[in-house]
Amino acid sequence: MEMDDCFLSFARQIGYAVWDVDRVIENLSKMGIGYDRLNVFEVTLNASTMYMYKGKYSSCTLKIALGEFGGMDHEYIQVLDGEHPARDFLEAHGEGINHLGLYVDDIAPWISRMAQGGCETVIDGRFNLPDGRQGSFAYMAQRASRSPMFEFIAM
Repeated sequence: MEMDDCFLSFARQIGYAVWDVDRVIENLSKMGIGYDRLNVFEVTLNASTMYMYKGKYSSCTLKIALGEFGGMDHEYIQVLDGEHPARDFLEAHGEGINHLGLYVDDIAPWISRMAQGGCETVIDGRFNLPDGRQGSFAYMAQRASRSPMFEFIAM
């Protein structure tokens, strides 16, 4: 994705904040909504993954269900422990769409671009991929409203 492109046209993930991943997947299945691939896993973000929440090192444990449908990834996030914007969203609004995810080659220029547009980094960090490579992510939001929130993901 080129920096002069409108980043919204590159959204490839819808992120949902949920209280219980297993219940959500079960309910979707009852409605006849299934995914070609659905990976359910737990992940801990902490100092070893350079996890920062609102500018300070923090930690959280998440249960995530990640599925693809119609060319769009759907990520259901349940916070098991710690600080994460999905928990903030749940406490303020209940379950729902928490963010749009955009896959990019490098998150740094996008963080800079969004900061120039009045956004701040809500969380950022790194994650390990199954093939041993490391990815990075950053959630960005408008300072005043905190919504919408965008996740830039580099793998």
